[in-house]
Amino acid sequence: MSSLKKWFAKTFPPEFPVRAERRPTPGLIAIHPSGGTSKAGAIRDLSETGMYLVTEERWPRGVSVPLTLTCLEKTEEVSAVHCPVEARAVRTGQDGVGLQFVFSEGTDLWLWKKAHEAEPKRIIEEFRATRALVFLSKICPYASHEIELLFSEGLSNTQIANVVEVTIRAEQLRDLDPDRHRSIASEQLLLPIIKHASWAEIKQTRELWAGLLASSCSLDGRDLSNAKFLKVLCELATIHARVLVYACTMATKIVSASGNVSALPLICTARELSEITGAHDLIKIDRNLLQLFDLGLIPTRLKSQFFSFSEDANITPTPFALEFFARCSGHRGSPHDFYETTNRSYPVVAVQR
Repeated sequence: MSSLKKWFAKTFPPEFPVRAERRPTPGLIAIHPSGGTSKAGAIRDLSETGMYLVTEERWPRGVSVPLTLTCLEKTEEVSAVHCPVEARAVRTGQDGVGLQFVFSEGTDLWLWKKAHEAEPKRIIEEFRATRALVFLSKICPYASHEIELLFSEGLSNTQIANVVEVTIRAEQLRDLDPDRHRSIASEQLLLPIIKHASWAEIKQTRELWAGLLASSCSLDGRDLSNAKFLKVLCELATIHARVLVYACTMATKIVSASGNVSALPLICTARELSEITGAHDLIKIDRNLLQLFDLGLIPTRLKSQFFSFSEDANITPTPFALEFFARCSGHRGSPHDFYETTNRSYPVVAVQR
């Protein structure tokens, strides 16, 4: 039905195109380029096709202007009230510039479905959701219908917010790939990633899902090598993720002459583990460490019957854990390349011969 409507609209265009509804948007601002820096300007009014930005800038008509929509509200998740948007200048006014949004073909932005969606935060959420849908459909066009169904029927509002955060972060990571405009992902990876990422409770876990989504893209879309990492990431709860991220970040890496990456021993006291995990139940922490061992992410340890504050724990990441973390950071190449190029954050020692 939608394709028929689009065909009818193109074949019999209205004599006078309907102007998109504009609404004032107090509290909504746009960060825009200004010389060699960035400035923030108030958005006087907004429609589903463009906006009027109050600014001293006067960009020539047709010039592309990268914007970041944000608002004055304070939330726990800073990224939740920011959204990058592409626009082009279409007219100038006495106190600003009229801008038209640049969307991919087939993009639908619905800002005024409900009265409360005129609020700045709700507007940005709609832009973020639209951006996420466009990106997911672009990297996996064969699954676009299933993706839309998940957003419209299959996921709760909280789950959608998680998927949107993961997707936008994945897009940022994929932008670092020189082949980003040609790489796609298999629906065998993308759909499970979306579904499982929607349940991610903490930002660290969502970051891992974003990296896995980004590294699941390849030139032909047939690379399923991330399937084994997907299986592991599905098993990681909050404590698992916090321990693993800490271990892979803080452990000193050793690169062999053949390029294999391993880590020097990383030992933590029970009190340090409590700080890392944010948990005080040592039995629960101990159980999570055993599960990380079962997943092949840390080595086994000799321990007494009960884990206590007087004991230390070996959380050295295994070579598989280091490879897993590299993939979940959006890296598709070898672990050696990942840790060598990011050695400021992930210390690497001299090569072993």
